[in-house]
Amino acid sequence: MPATETAPPDAFALTDAEVDAIVTDAEQEAYLAAQRLRTAEETLRGEHGPVPDALTPAHLAELRATAEHAELKVPAAERRQAEIREARRQARHTEIKAQIRAEAASDLEGAPEILAAFDAYEAAARGLCETVAAHNERIVKWGKQMGAAGIHPIQGEGRAADALAHMVGGENVTIGHKVYRRMRAGTLLAVALHRVLAAYPMEMRKYNVDQELARDGELHDRTSGEPLNVHALIRRDS
Repeated sequence: MPATETAPPDAFALTDAEVDAIVTDAEQEAYLAAQRLRTAEETLRGEHGPVPDALTPAHLAELRATAEHAELKVPAAERRQAEIREARRQARHTEIKAQIRAEAASDLEGAPEILAAFDAYEAAARGLCETVAAHNERIVKWGKQMGAAGIHPIQGEGRAADALAHMVGGENVTIGHKVYRRMRAGTLLAVALHRVLAAYPMEMRKYNVDQELARDGELHDRTSGEPLNVHALIRRDS
């Protein structure tokens, strides 16, 4: 039913249960009125014993008028209920719009904060990778120094009080009982990322279905293959 331009006066005064009862009560009233008329007509036909004196033509006419009146009130009740619900629906939509606009001004227009957090996260990740890379380069350097000194690489890790060994492939070097191993920055980053994401809904762990990461880490449109500017996306969506 189309929305009315003016809300019914009681549109916001009634409870939800009272609004639900508008049509139910009208239908119940019409059913009882029709039942009373039907019983009176059956009585006049002698289906319920002697006809009482009180069941006059005037009383029967009154019952018929009441039943007709109650039946006509049902569509009116349906219309009133629909108008009230529509008025309440529109009011709720207006309320939500106002709420979003008010909250967005302080909470959602956060492009600078999100961009800063994103850049800080990327810088921290790069810092971890650089530190791990420097650690791994030192292990490779030590292994090469051992090889140049005539120490042959071994499989596994050789530990002893006076051990001086390096593994085939440069994965580790051993000095006495201490083993220095190459690290995988990707593992460390994944652990940190998933620890953080574990506190949030699964939706936070997903990529947008229309986007994908390239091997170089850049975000691309899945359909066109065009690179996407993450900063621009953040500004657009916030």
